[in-house]
Amino acid sequence: MYYKLGINPSSKKWAKYENLSSSLWIDNIEITSTKLFNEPDLFKKGKHIEYMTLREGRIPPINSIGADFIVFDASIVDVLSLNVEDNMVAIESKKSDNKYLLLNNDKSIDCVDWDLSEVDCWSEDAKVAEWQNKRGRFFIKPVLRGNKIPAETQVFQLQEWGGAFNIVISEDYKDRIINLDFDHSFLIFEPLKLV
Repeated sequence: MYYKLGINPSSKKWAKYENLSSSLWIDNIEITSTKLFNEPDLFKKGKHIEYMTLREGRIPPINSIGADFIVFDASIVDVLSLNVEDNMVAIESKKSDNKYLLLNNDKSIDCVDWDLSEVDCWSEDAKVAEWQNKRGRFFIKPVLRGNKIPAETQVFQLQEWGGAFNIVISEDYKDRIINLDFDHSFLIFEPLKLV
């Protein structure tokens, strides 16, 4: 079983917590989350990576950098158990001592069954911008071809889809997250159909 991992937008708790910028600063150069998502080499080791807080508040157990990355509070006990494929990147606050671990889902897999998936397609006369996905406006219900996903893969993105929170995790990885001691209502685990 695989799940789409996302932030729970309906949680009323968010009003009390800090809100992060959709950019990161790598060696003091501002880079948008979308650029980072499309160029994962920018996260290479040895770079100083910082985030900016847009709204002050309590530190949530998880947060997001734009709609591309989920970050986990580095103080969660055993949070490094999620670093199964060297896919956690430490980021620091520009203003405080708080640190997050960013889940870098840079592994891209071509595994969508487009005939079985539900997509809100563009109209024939729509002018699709360069930054928009050519297949459609929204990816409503992805269906994955299990034989295209390499065994033991824990975290990846769907190669064929840009879009918000394109983070797919395995059942094992979901269990790793659930086993951590924090309020899981901040997250959504959307089951994905596998054929």
